[in-house]
Amino acid sequence: MQNKLMQTALFWFGMIMAAVFICCGFIFLLNQTFLPVLAGTKRAIMGIVFLMYGAFRATKQYTNYKRIQREEGNE
Repeated sequence: MQNKLMQTALFWFGMIMAAVFICCGFIFLLNQTFLPVLAGTKRAIMGIVFLMYGAFRATKQYTNYKRIQREEGNE
């Protein structure tokens, strides 16, 4: 089992990365001038994919956090 400091660092790194993916998704969806090479539909699809992956990562981090809290309570 990892120590508490490492678990905390990995949790926050995962949450920051989830926030980065969600921000990228909003940038793709809301900014018309960003990457003019991508057509509107492709940009929207990329934005949705980024939002979904960011939400998945955030949910995964939250469930891991709850599992760690539950394990600490059992010790």
